[in-house]
Amino acid sequence: MRSSLAGLVALILIVGSLPAAASVDIGYDPDETDVTHMDIRSSVLRVEDGRNGRFLKVAARIFEEEDPIYWGFTVRLDARGGRSADAVIDMEREDISGSGCRLETRSGRRLKDGVFRLSLNGLKVSCRVPLHPFHPTKAIRGKVISFSGLPGSDVSDVAPNRGMYG
Repeated sequence: MRSSLAGLVALILIVGSLPAAASVDIGYDPDETDVTHMDIRSSVLRVEDGRNGRFLKVAARIFEEEDPIYWGFTVRLDARGGRSADAVIDMEREDISGSGCRLETRSGRRLKDGVFRLSLNGLKVSCRVPLHPFHPTKAIRGKVISFSGLPGSDVSDVAPNRGMYG
């Protein structure tokens, strides 16, 4: 009886950890003529193993040909299969104030700072954060929202237009 119970517990633990297994989801968004700034080309959600645990890496590319001075991306993340996001990754590049990324709760409480990367021409950005604050029970899904720092601008693009990637 104990060995059956131990086997069942081990199976539940293994199956419960499968959604967080290494995976890659890539989403592509069309070049939209009504979006004048920060038009999202593609996004990547990647769960990867590292030396110090598991990580979620989020990357985004834009269609623009010029490097914008100030912009931001918000990535809404669902790790439990619900209708709304469980957490948010904010990535931003500011003119003089600096750049960076962080994992937050939906209410804005900072969970972890991430490792921020920016391509040489500024048209691709990525953020890598530890996976453990998510406590995933399902495959991680995401929605990318871009913001432009131009005066009077708000949300520039949303990808995918409906639903979430993943």
